[in-house]
Amino acid sequence: MPYSEGSSLLRFRFNGCGGDADTQLGMEARRKHQIILVTIDTLRADHLGVYGYRRNTSPVIDRLARRSLFFRWAFSPISYTVPAHFSLMTGRYVSFHSVHFYNGRLPWETAQEKTVAEILSARGFATGAFVSSSVLSLKSVPQMGRGFEVYDETMTHHESTRESELRRWATKTNEVALRWLEAHRNHDFFCWIHYMDVHGPYEAPQPYCDCFIRESEVLEPRNLELVDDGKIGGLPRYQVLKPVRVEGKLVDYERNYHYYVARYDGGIRYVDTAIGQLIESLGSLRIYEDVLLIITSDHGEAMGENDVYFFHGLTVTLDQIHVPLLLKLPAYARVKPQVVPTQVSIIDIVP
Repeated sequence: MPYSEGSSLLRFRFNGCGGDADTQLGMEARRKHQIILVTIDTLRADHLGVYGYRRNTSPVIDRLARRSLFFRWAFSPISYTVPAHFSLMTGRYVSFHSVHFYNGRLPWETAQEKTVAEILSARGFATGAFVSSSVLSLKSVPQMGRGFEVYDETMTHHESTRESELRRWATKTNEVALRWLEAHRNHDFFCWIHYMDVHGPYEAPQPYCDCFIRESEVLEPRNLELVDDGKIGGLPRYQVLKPVRVEGKLVDYERNYHYYVARYDGGIRYVDTAIGQLIESLGSLRIYEDVLLIITSDHGEAMGENDVYFFHGLTVTLDQIHVPLLLKLPAYARVKPQVVPTQVSIIDIVP
């Protein structure tokens, strides 16, 4: 591994965010405070190079991690998209927020429950969210929009296996997010960008989708039979790739386990490229150096652990809750890039 690990939890002050920090730095003018949170849906940590993965899935993230606070052991409190994101946004465990385990079936605790967007908006920050799945739409879970002045949920296509599930490619999400960032580059802001392309069914745009297929073809085939979504022991129906249908009935499909892993990894490479585009654009806007850029995931994905294949939300085992986390700090934070070996959670991001 490319890092030598420290021995204690890093504690630092985000200079400029509190009281007289700017005065302490001898600054005559108040600094802008600009935060970008990137969540990559369904990304398990151990499929990134910086976490030791064998394939070159994440060259951009790997390079960024070496210039960041890199958290080796970060965890999600749940392996399900909406409650995990709301835990991240509130700093609360799932049992203690209004989305709970069931995507918003409890009443809001508006007097006590505040999202990070609400907190920052009240302090004068511009707030914008750009999500890439209808699962996070305001119709599905209106709590997610609290505190955001702009909540962009315009989708571009539906999943191949579920027409009701709408999505947006990462590069398309970048386009709208970057227009917003350009308009607010001279202001304090909090921007949340959500990418969905790692989530199944694994069908990122070409050439990324198939970029690891040849590597999978040299492995001994391991065939899976079809099971209903949420069941163990086989391939979930919504994940089916290369389907063959006769009169609307599924008669054949890709069964090889290694093919699906390769397609999952291709989705990671596509999102990694989108993050590279985002970083390059932030440089062009001349805000990259002083942006606090946080990259993480809501949960992972089972790859056969405990007989669960290409699914999540069933357990809180490592495959489904060990997530990446890195913080690219503002240049003025004066904290050296380093590995943080202490166990942390995505609920620690807000505080």
